[in-house]
Amino acid sequence: MKNLESLQEDRRRLVTETQKFLDRHTDADGKVSVEVAQTIEAMFKDIELLDKRLEAELSKPTSKPIRDALVGGLFNDGNGGTQMARKNFTGITDENYRKEFIAAIRSGFKQVRAEYLREGVTTQGGYLVPSEMHDEIISELTAENVFRQIGRLITTASEHKIPLVTSKPTAAWVAEGADISISNETFGQISLDAHKLAVAVKVTNELLQDSFYDLEAHLAKEFADEFARAEENAMLNGTGDGQPKGILPLLSESATGTLQTTGANITADDLINLMYSVDRVYRGKSVWLASDATLAQIRRLKTTDQAFIWEPSMQEAEPPRIFGRPVYTTNFLPSPTAGNVAVLFGDFEDYFFIGERGQREFQPLRELYALSGQTAFLMVERIDSVFTNMAAIRGLKIRA
Repeated sequence: MKNLESLQEDRRRLVTETQKFLDRHTDADGKVSVEVAQTIEAMFKDIELLDKRLEAELSKPTSKPIRDALVGGLFNDGNGGTQMARKNFTGITDENYRKEFIAAIRSGFKQVRAEYLREGVTTQGGYLVPSEMHDEIISELTAENVFRQIGRLITTASEHKIPLVTSKPTAAWVAEGADISISNETFGQISLDAHKLAVAVKVTNELLQDSFYDLEAHLAKEFADEFARAEENAMLNGTGDGQPKGILPLLSESATGTLQTTGANITADDLINLMYSVDRVYRGKSVWLASDATLAQIRRLKTTDQAFIWEPSMQEAEPPRIFGRPVYTTNFLPSPTAGNVAVLFGDFEDYFFIGERGQREFQPLRELYALSGQTAFLMVERIDSVFTNMAAIRGLKIRA
């Protein structure tokens, strides 16, 4: 974390120095000499290199394994006795942590071997999810939440600010030997917060006691499926109050965020208009996003020579395409009826960020469903999302 803060401080300092240098060497007409322009260009390149290092640093996982945490001593084993702590314990990445975690789940956390699980205890009294199970959840989440497939995931330890260029310098033609006029580049920030998302899964006690059933995989899928639905819905429709601010509310706040169809139904011309309403610099990575109901209508569209505009995927892992750009589906975009934004087209890869804060926490709810012969388990994650450049996305609204 110190390295990240140091990089951020270096960047702030360099941006300030660049601005001061530019102010000192700019004349009353906003022009600078060729030598000053070359120096400014070199300083901008240094800022760009720092941006790349910052992005690489922010992409690293912040939850590190607990290594050599227990090197001896006695600890309460949770059963009225004590156990000798094992040396070279590696916390949530340790295979024994995973095995003891599953064993504790099967007992409803009534039997917990403290020397293995004590380092995974959170301040809320739950447990950190073992790394292997956590990886299964992430894999399932990625498969089920479309935004994890088309956006960019960042793991954070605290509130994370994404640096943005709010205005770019403008190129200008200059006569040979004449002074060069340079427009200033300005910077801004967008914050990734951490909204709390919780899911409870109930399991029958008979299933907990069935040693042949893959309980770990079952729980990982159940938690991931519920998380994925809630995440995807909020990333599209979220209010920003205790949850991420969704893309549709952001588009509705923009005067140029949506186009209307020419009629009550989507046509091929409408999709072409939507595609070319996004600037060329963003179209190279842009994708289509729509619900199944909308795609059922789009798949029937044909060109004047009766060829379908829908291009089926040639390989299993590849999405289908419309006009050469990939198509993805979501259940949380509205149906293609009057007044609804039914299709999105934009660059999610470069401008849609998902921020995960820390490791997911797991907590048993032992008594809540005891009378019905069930045990409930609660999992909590902290997450946020943000679209950083609304010029890179447009929505297609169905005309009334």
